[in-house]
Amino acid sequence: MNLVSISFEAIVTHVCFAFLLVSFCLCNCYPSPMEKHVIAVKTVEEKNDLSTGIVYRRRIATCQNVIPEILRKVSVLQVSEIYLEEESWLNAQERNMVLKTHCLTWTKFASLSEESVFRKSLENPNCTVWIRPITTRNAGLR
Repeated sequence: MNLVSISFEAIVTHVCFAFLLVSFCLCNCYPSPMEKHVIAVKTVEEKNDLSTGIVYRRRIATCQNVIPEILRKVSVLQVSEIYLEEESWLNAQERNMVLKTHCLTWTKFASLSEESVFRKSLENPNCTVWIRPITTRNAGLR
């Protein structure tokens, strides 16, 4: 039974940084002292397609559970760590990158997926556009 289903897309921003700088930072930003809730990130798969130039990566992030204590009275929320899977497809030649992330911890109960697309700006090729369609399905306990 689906309790809630939300889907929308937003062009979040034009970032006036070169695409290669943006993609490098995205691939190397965690763990970081600035984001204390991300404990570790492990690359579990990496493929480089020489014919297309696309680099595929699949990573697993271990994060602290930051759900408020009052909500942790529900037994399934009583975990110390949350696991996220991130997949990325980087095409440096075309200057675009797709990131897809979803939660692995509560897949029996809820689904949250996030997708971000980074590409060169059509108005200014020296800038990067961030497009973020977000989909939430089965939000709530079944």
